[in-house]
Amino acid sequence: MIRNFKFLLGAFLLLSSVAVKAQFLADNLGRPLRNVRYTDISGSPYFNAEFQKGIVKFGSASKEVTVLLQYDQVADMLTYKDKASDEELKEFVNIVSEFTILNAGTGAGALFINIPENGKSVYYQVLQQGKDFSLLTKEIKKIVDVTSYNSANKEKRVSAAVKYYAKVNADGTLKPITLDKKSILDFFKGNEAKVEEFMQKNKYNFKKKDDVISLFAYMNGN
Repeated sequence: MIRNFKFLLGAFLLLSSVAVKAQFLADNLGRPLRNVRYTDISGSPYFNAEFQKGIVKFGSASKEVTVLLQYDQVADMLTYKDKASDEELKEFVNIVSEFTILNAGTGAGALFINIPENGKSVYYQVLQQGKDFSLLTKEIKKIVDVTSYNSANKEKRVSAAVKYYAKVNADGTLKPITLDKKSILDFFKGNEAKVEEFMQKNKYNFKKKDDVISLFAYMNGN
């Protein structure tokens, strides 16, 4: 009798787990993407040319998805496929608060967070994030028409511009910065001594992204 009860209980929990997972997918996945298609363009409109596994967060609920993700930087939209052989692209129904695209080779993740603007989701890549400060970047891509030299023919190309932002986590305000000494020291105003301390300990170049990431990690006490 007890054995039968344990079996039934185990079966119930398994079915409940499957039901919860199915409900999660139904709530957050499953809307076919109809409009965004790119043909006859040079350059990639995507952060990752191939679909990759990733982790998606909806509000406070984090879930490692088994679907494959692709981030469209022209439309600023995260899309997915259930499996590699699928032809149909889909978009998430619920608002994605953050997502991580995992590198298939190294397993390293590129983290993106949603900072809405005018009611629209806008995703920024997190380069360094700690207790006090965050360093973010956004690669803005557009489709432009280019006329070849000595020709009336136009071709569509992807143009890209990279912008950097710094954030004081206490108030959450994004501040555009450039990779130069003046801009970075302006952001860390009041903490110049600590920046100087870091510079004395390291061969530091304000124009190198990796050096700026290291500086933010240092300022966060990492």
